[in-house]
Amino acid sequence: MRTSGRRFSSLIMAAVWLWMLVGITPAWAEPQTVFTPAEHCVAYRVTKGTLYVSKAEVIGRNCKVKTALKQTRDGKHWQVVVTIPVAEFDSGTGRRDSKVREWMDAQNHPDILFTSRPLTSAEISGALRAGKMNLEGELTVRGKAKPITFALSIQSKDGSTLISASAPARFSVLEIPVENIGPGGFIANLPDDLELLGQFQWQQVEGAAGMEPR
Repeated sequence: MRTSGRRFSSLIMAAVWLWMLVGITPAWAEPQTVFTPAEHCVAYRVTKGTLYVSKAEVIGRNCKVKTALKQTRDGKHWQVVVTIPVAEFDSGTGRRDSKVREWMDAQNHPDILFTSRPLTSAEISGALRAGKMNLEGELTVRGKAKPITFALSIQSKDGSTLISASAPARFSVLEIPVENIGPGGFIANLPDDLELLGQFQWQQVEGAAGMEPR
């Protein structure tokens, strides 16, 4: 009984240490603002189970992204290309960011790459005017390309265009080998689902000049 008691106490202390270390925010707390209006960034958002707190939100942001609108070889289409350096994700906790780099195999695959399906200039201009679009493409993670669709919301004001993107995803589908903490995830349990987010300033997208909404 004493051994069991000590083991349980150790798990409790580990949970408290984890809470302090990871800096998680309970899901019932005020929602976190992912981006400020002027930012050009991407992020991941997961809701994880933890000891004492049924759900906690974790957000990792990355504002070192490169975005481009590239013409295809036939000269008739365009593709949206977003390059995301894995090492630049910042969740506010260095140890967690280090673990993310490990899961993403950043040493061998330093970038995540999104490449959209080929688009006509009419599709792009139409989406900018309509203010929305479902953008299909491939997300390459750990060197493996997976199909994905981002829902885009587009707002234009005072000569500037802001694009917000979101897509549901799963670690298992992306083949990212995440780990739980503690026996059976007793201390921290990471679900399979996550949300991929982006906010882009159209004027900062390479090759986008000349396609502004009219």
